[in-house]
Amino acid sequence: MNSKTSQPSQHGNSLLPHGLDPSRLPLWRVLIYSMGCLAGMTSGATSSLSLNIFNITLGVDVAVVTTAMMIVQLTGIFLDPIIANFSDNFVTRWGRRRPLIVIGSIIAGIAFAALWMFPTGWSEHQYFLWYLGLSLVMNLGNALYGAGYFALGIEIATDYEDRTRIMAVRSYFAKLTALVGPWLFFIAQWQCFSNALEGARWIGAIVGAFVIAMALPSAILTKERFADLTKKEEELELEKKPMPKLWDPLVNFFKTIASIGDNRYFWMTLGVSMTLSSGLALFEQFGNYVTIYYVFGGDTLAGAKLGGWGNTLGVGLSILAIPLAQILCNRFGKHQVLKMALGWMLVGSILKWWCYNPEYPYLILVIPIFYSVGISSFWLILPAMQADVVDVDELHSSKRREAMFGAVTNLGFRFSGAVASGLMGYILNATGFVRDLAGEQAPETFFWMRFLYSFAMAFAILLSLLFLFKYDLTAGKMEEIRQVLQKRREQIKEA
Repeated sequence: MNSKTSQPSQHGNSLLPHGLDPSRLPLWRVLIYSMGCLAGMTSGATSSLSLNIFNITLGVDVAVVTTAMMIVQLTGIFLDPIIANFSDNFVTRWGRRRPLIVIGSIIAGIAFAALWMFPTGWSEHQYFLWYLGLSLVMNLGNALYGAGYFALGIEIATDYEDRTRIMAVRSYFAKLTALVGPWLFFIAQWQCFSNALEGARWIGAIVGAFVIAMALPSAILTKERFADLTKKEEELELEKKPMPKLWDPLVNFFKTIASIGDNRYFWMTLGVSMTLSSGLALFEQFGNYVTIYYVFGGDTLAGAKLGGWGNTLGVGLSILAIPLAQILCNRFGKHQVLKMALGWMLVGSILKWWCYNPEYPYLILVIPIFYSVGISSFWLILPAMQADVVDVDELHSSKRREAMFGAVTNLGFRFSGAVASGLMGYILNATGFVRDLAGEQAPETFFWMRFLYSFAMAFAILLSLLFLFKYDLTAGKMEEIRQVLQKRREQIKEA
């Protein structure tokens, strides 16, 4: 901290757009940027409604639905690096990131609204093709939006602690989407709708329009920090660049993976995110089935309602946890607090075995005290840690590759999430679950559903903790790196 106060001039304003403070981004800019996080809610809303509408409401085989979900996720393995490389090298008068946010949110919003507009009475094959086709279109929109939005979040501040502040504010907005998602199936069953499918159609139209409305102000009013620097680098390298080829993005992507092979901090954060995300994708969907069929005997309305209240409590607690996590991060370091958060989640996961009880259904509300607080802290801290990792990469490679690093991380997310999503339906069927039996499932079926939801998820959390064993990027170390990078950028600007 002393180095920052005694040498403020080293931050330098020469590379920054007018009005951007290099060490503390103004709060109004942080709020405008963070509001754009709401534009990413189509993914969560789709996850919340897909199995509830197609499997529980319409009776489509759960494995058919999860297979489509897996295919959609796998497309991201090829799509993300192409869009990320395009974003990192995309030079326009509006910047590299902001045009992608606008275009992507419009595509995603329209596709989400259309996803629920199918006619009833179709075969499983027809439902599969409809869901798959529109989900792929929405996936393209979300990829464009995500590549621009999250890379922009890494760019807009370079200060170690300020990054945590920005991620914290963004987390508050993200909580709003987390608050709404689990209520969607309950809302779709309101009496004002003739059935849950009609409710889902209205929800699709409203959410689609909302997504577009939230993305536009964030994209238009948030200034890119390195847009001018990128243009200067493009000018310096223009004569050396060959004519780009169609396959260049994938080639560059795999070159990036090879070049970061010795960046152990990247592989640590990737390992944490992959193990936890795969556990969440694979086992958390079991919670909806355990609640509806084990706790409430097949009553979808009661199960969706208590699930919604549990989520509301969880969001409230997670919001309270954000400032606490910030304080702890500033005092103990991000990676140490992340360990605490994962440990807290581990306790909550184990408690699921006893708290999901048909005789005492409201014990479910105990779980958010542990689980939501832990996972909220996780999603606050990990992106801030990944921003530090990007700086470590720039120190050694002399390149700003936020979007490409984000694509490699998203590859891990998508691959683990795709495999988990695909396996979930088959594993649920393997437990002996039959949708038409409602609450009359066999005892061994309920045993395995509860075991996977509680103890298998706890094992995934434990694996995530192991990846943080030797992580040591402290505030002092990152301040030293930041000063070196700032001097280098000034030299590029003067060239």
